[in-house]
Amino acid sequence: RAQIPLCSKMSELMNVVKATRTMSYEDLAQELGITVPALRGLLSETLKRTDLIERFRKENRGWVRYKGSEETDFQALQIASGQEDTLRKRFEETILAQNYTIQEKFYQTSPDFIIKKNGEKIAVEIKAKADAATLEKALGQLAYAKATFSPNELWLVIPINPSEDWLKILSANKIRTFQLS
Repeated sequence: RAQIPLCSKMSELMNVVKATRTMSYEDLAQELGITVPALRGLLSETLKRTDLIERFRKENRGWVRYKGSEETDFQALQIASGQEDTLRKRFEETILAQNYTIQEKFYQTSPDFIIKKNGEKIAVEIKAKADAATLEKALGQLAYAKATFSPNELWLVIPINPSEDWLKILSANKIRTFQLS
């Protein structure tokens, strides 16, 4: 398959199918908030970029199955980790150029950074993906950072904008999102 990265909707599709292992077109379209015809197009494009899912018919209905293994899941995790490291470096360069100071950097615990500017302490979490599972994890990590470090602000840095629903959730939790790729 071509080594073209998945767009955010394709990643969301992959995560849903991976979690359920098998899903009907109707249920998957509903979960993604799109129509079945739009799902067919999305599946066609996704299948050009990955072989971890397959389409099949059962009782005259379209279905999707996840074909990946724990090994492919581990490889994807390694790729995401490398992407997160790249984002961390870019973020660090960006904030230093804007006269923020890095109070602390964390590698094995949350948050990724505690930064300061004008006396304001900010806890920052960086994620390489913006799918529901990753955003849910980030929400928990930033809640931990808030309770542990008492920052004035919480920031989430991601490579793409999350869905409108997630923007509302993050905003309700007073988490500012920044897109950095």
